[in-house]
Amino acid sequence: MNAKQKLELNTIALIISKEGFTRLVVYGYTDSRGGVDNQKLSENRAKATASYLSKLLPNVTFKVAGFGASKPIASNATTSGLAENRRAELSLW
Repeated sequence: MNAKQKLELNTIALIISKEGFTRLVVYGYTDSRGGVDNQKLSENRAKATASYLSKLLPNVTFKVAGFGASKPIASNATTSGLAENRRAELSLW
């Protein structure tokens, strides 16, 4: 996780705290490269995101799930599309 991503998560954590959410699911995704390792990679991406946020949000319950390359949001035919598909998403309540 790079400094820009941590800054984004810090901002998200402030919003979550302010809004009073108590449960959060982190979904991890990958691009289409990597084959069978993508499932584990997506799970690890979700776990890393949840781990970072849990230090900032100790009163929030976290769950994680990985979807590998199964749910792209952009084309895997371009460099920018590949980058967009390597992501974590949050579901709050």
